[in-house]
Amino acid sequence: MESKRRLLSELPNLTIEDEDTDGYVVRVPHHDDGSAGEENTFSTCHFVAHDLRQSVQSLLERLVRSHGLQPELPTLVVLECVQMYLPEEESRELWRAIANTFPRAHVALYDPILLEDSFGRVMEQHLRNAGVLPRMHPNHDDDNHDTIRMSLTVTQTLEQQVRKLNECGFDTVVGCDMWNAYETVVTPLQRRRANQCEMLDEVEEWILIMRHYCLVVASTSTSTSSTTDTNITLPTLCRIGPDSPMGFTEGKCISMSGPRPPAP
Repeated sequence: MESKRRLLSELPNLTIEDEDTDGYVVRVPHHDDGSAGEENTFSTCHFVAHDLRQSVQSLLERLVRSHGLQPELPTLVVLECVQMYLPEEESRELWRAIANTFPRAHVALYDPILLEDSFGRVMEQHLRNAGVLPRMHPNHDDDNHDTIRMSLTVTQTLEQQVRKLNECGFDTVVGCDMWNAYETVVTPLQRRRANQCEMLDEVEEWILIMRHYCLVVASTSTSTSSTTDTNITLPTLCRIGPDSPMGFTEGKCISMSGPRPPAP
């Protein structure tokens, strides 16, 4: 948090204000055309620190109390390789808190999936060596080797990721691995630009890596109402087919809709 603050303080036209002991606000003045300027209108970004292993509900209450969060508004929550660091139960508590707090919520999850294959086992071992996952006891039982059940080792497939979000309160969930996302969610123009960045010698290895990461989008049931300032009806983000704004394609993704199933 402090290193980010130091970097931001070096940028022109930014105003940084403290809001509480664990957060600050960055304001960017702009003109009506969106360019930076000297007008009295601002774009505002709140930076708030929180240990997600602790109560997520207390974080949400603090955001409402001190940072102007309005849960009744359409809300997008993005987790990019965050859930992998959480114990399984804490990750479920996070999703339940979001689903129960935001009636018009969408979440976008990007996370690795081990897939229970040899490549996934190598990934897992690297993460254990790096301290991301707890190390196995030398006399561990292969069927129960984690003293702490981490989300990464419990939710190892795309299907498990989708089901987990549904069980935690999201009524529409759709996801795909990142190779299928590259072929469908990423537009042809974006693919051409990406392909020009660097020549790949080991395409098969890159595809294997992409198969071990996933993109999942989910929404709560009452997010069906249209927003007041856009023409987008929120559930369309989870739609599959030619009219999917995300590019989700039948046969390239999996989905789960309707009332959540009982947790196992």
